Amino acid sequence: MKKSRKIISAVLTLCLGLSITGCKMIEKTPERIAKQVVFKFDGKKVLRGDIDSRITYLRNSLESRYGKDFEKKKEAQEQLLLARENVSNVLIKNMIIDKKVKELKLKVDLSKVDEACEAKFKETKDSFKTEEEYKKALETEKLTEAVLKERLKDDIIAQANLDALFAYYTKDVKDVGEDKAKTYYAANPDEFTEKQNGYNLSQIVLNSKEDANAVKAELDKGADFEKLVAEKSVDEESKKKKGKVDFIPAKQIMYSNPYTECSTKKTGDIVGPVESEGKFYVIKVVEKIDTPAKPFNEVKEEIIKKLTDEEKQAKYAEEEKKFITEMQKDLKVYKDNLK
Repeated sequence: MKKSRKIISAVLTLCLGLSITGCKMIEKTPERIAKQVVFKFDGKKVLRGDIDSRITYLRNSLESRYGKDFEKKKEAQEQLLLARENVSNVLIKNMIIDKKVKELKLKVDLSKVDEACEAKFKETKDSFKTEEEYKKALETEKLTEAVLKERLKDDIIAQANLDALFAYYTKDVKDVGEDKAKTYYAANPDEFTEKQNGYNLSQIVLNSKEDANAVKAELDKGADFEKLVAEKSVDEESKKKKGKVDFIPAKQIMYSNPYTECSTKKTGDIVGPVESEGKFYVIKVVEKIDTPAKPFNEVKEEIIKKLTDEEKQAKYAEEEKKFITEMQKDLKVYKDNLK
């Protein structure tokens, strides 16, 4: 199943809120269901079959999990409905963007679409070990090679349209000034270090405060931390790792119970006992990584680009919301036909 998913055409993950209407559907044959209209936009219709053909991978997965009658299972019905809604939203979004590009008479560079499509197709095909695996995946997904290439091409064109609109709506956004960059730099020094700042910790987990105090007393007298992990800890998972805790970035330590107190400690310090969810923790700061930020002038352009890109994204999102809302007058969605 994982291999067959590789040929699913990549889809833009942009979504929009829709006012959805529809009418009650009577039970019909699969053939008639496939011909039901899911939505109409700008005089064009998209059918249920168009939607279902893009979620074959999910249907196969659900059939493997629940059996041939998977569509009668509530959990499967919910997953299928969500997938159909997501695919429908993506197709609607692409059609709205395409119409807006045409309205604005934007020049979209499509000269290299075929070349990009072939490159993406080759990348997809090469992800399979053999030709036989590739053909089997096509068969499983009920796709022909021509349809696969067509969907890849549609995605590339959709991205080109989106890029053109983004450039149009953000062309007047100026680069942020150095003062704004300095303010960001001062507030976020950990983003600009040679090595990520944070904490490597180890822990001993006990059932009671008395046990934790006893372990802490032994450590204060010089006992070996790893040895006590093996002898005393009641947490089997951390015992397997000799008490090691996954690396915690400096920015997250204040929100990482039961390790918050470690933020004020240095390498080698012992913290605890700390109570969390009915257990008591004795924690060792194995390593506190605290490297200085690079000089501002070394990262200035990086910060300016980051902040400017954020302003462009915000500007585009604002404009996109406006034209999507305006164009919804030409959209009608039949929600019941997605069930």
